[in-house]
Amino acid sequence: MKMTRILKSAVLGLTALTIFAGCSWFGPKASKEAQDAVHTAMNNSSKVKAGTYDLVLTGKVTAGKDSKAEFKELNGSMDFSGLYDIKSKVDPRFTFKLEAKGSVDGGKDQSVGGEMRLAQKNLYFSIGKLDIEGIPDLYKATIAQFMNKWWFVALPADSFAKFAAAAGDEKDMTPQQKQIKELTEKTQFFKNVIDKGADKIGASDAKKYSAELDKEALTNYLSEVAKIGGSTTFGDTKEFNKFMKDIEFKGDIWVNNSDQTLAKLEGSLVLTPSKDNENTSLNLKVTYTATNGDVKVDVPAGAELFDVAKLLGGAAAKASSALDKAAEIKAQKDAVEKELNAK
Repeated sequence: MKMTRILKSAVLGLTALTIFAGCSWFGPKASKEAQDAVHTAMNNSSKVKAGTYDLVLTGKVTAGKDSKAEFKELNGSMDFSGLYDIKSKVDPRFTFKLEAKGSVDGGKDQSVGGEMRLAQKNLYFSIGKLDIEGIPDLYKATIAQFMNKWWFVALPADSFAKFAAAAGDEKDMTPQQKQIKELTEKTQFFKNVIDKGADKIGASDAKKYSAELDKEALTNYLSEVAKIGGSTTFGDTKEFNKFMKDIEFKGDIWVNNSDQTLAKLEGSLVLTPSKDNENTSLNLKVTYTATNGDVKVDVPAGAELFDVAKLLGGAAAKASSALDKAAEIKAQKDAVEKELNAK
């Protein structure tokens, strides 16, 4: 009888231990130390003067039954990547490359790609790919004149000065830029942060954390940034608040051990269908990686000045001529087919 009671007690004890372990009673918990570590890493990353970045979004958007969208489902990916070197105040440089592809309602894959660069106070750009259905032939012919070559425009002096100040030291910033910098540094964008232990990013040692987006903190931050910039509406509109209510982001964050900067962020961005957002759903995998260190941003060789009036005039004339020729060939072909069918 005694042995039976001992066995029953042991079984009950093991059962309770299993339940508690399954509920993470003995697992890692969210902590202020972990949240502060991620917050510090983000602030440290904002001070890095040279490195690389890569943001990849992959997934789908499904239009809800209340949506006025002309599609039912969009599937695809977008990749934003580049380099930056803002150590020099007189010649800050960066690159921004976009590659996007996807399909609408299961149709043919479409894609677009291009790159921008800032160097020597000029903005360079190049369209490398534009395979999108629905663009009129006239526009396609016009755009074709600008593709696969580099163009540049000189940045207005005031625009360049603002960019250089934002990228430079605090003493060079405008009062508004200083306010935004201070606001960014004190805002904690993630909550429920859990220390997941040691890990690696490539060959580098790192610390891994799980976290979720603090929607209230982000909403307040965007609203304050808008006010600093002179607007009192962004972040306070009904549409924005409805969107933020239904959006969720959860994922993992890696922090470099060497310099306590953000090395990688990966997670899921989900918009839950609701009446507020026309029952539309969004499900994206988000991956962001960054490296710190010297990079080289070159001025594109052979770039031509982008004179809008001159170039568009010539391009439009060429496009019109090409279309006229195509129409002439088609008319001749139709005439021959008509004659053959008559026989």
